[in-house]
Amino acid sequence: MLVNTKKVIGLHAASVILNGSAFVFLGPSGAGKSTICRLLADYANATLLADDKIFIAEIESGFYVSDATDHPFAARLIDSFGALMQLDSIPLGSIVRIYQSSSTCMESITALEGCCLLTKSYGELMINLKDKCACRENFALMAKLSRVTQMYRLNFTLFPADLVEVFSKD
Repeated sequence: MLVNTKKVIGLHAASVILNGSAFVFLGPSGAGKSTICRLLADYANATLLADDKIFIAEIESGFYVSDATDHPFAARLIDSFGALMQLDSIPLGSIVRIYQSSSTCMESITALEGCCLLTKSYGELMINLKDKCACRENFALMAKLSRVTQMYRLNFTLFPADLVEVFSKD
């Protein structure tokens, strides 16, 4: 699918496909994004989509997720602002900020909190922020994304049964 890069943001995140939708996991390095994805792949029949970097693109009527790890645009998305890029995309289901904890639970977060978390993840990807027009467009896209997408806070343990139970409720 060809997408205009004006409608694409890159994030430091991991993602799995579960029941036909992409679940995106946000958190700093070492928070457990890859671990959560592996556990869901092993115990909840999820498929790993991306382990470290993703693109979220607005395409017609929704948002879609793609692996950005080895994509040629990953390092120069803003330098290519307005260009067309090829993406193999999965519909976005939910965005989840993860926190290691002594118990597992997932709760909804506000659009404002979600937008702040997306902005932090955007910055962690270390994209060149020299183009102010591109930054403005990307922040507007993140604000829209946080208003229309289910976003959660997940406190988790490394017990697979707890994670499977939480994700079977969604």
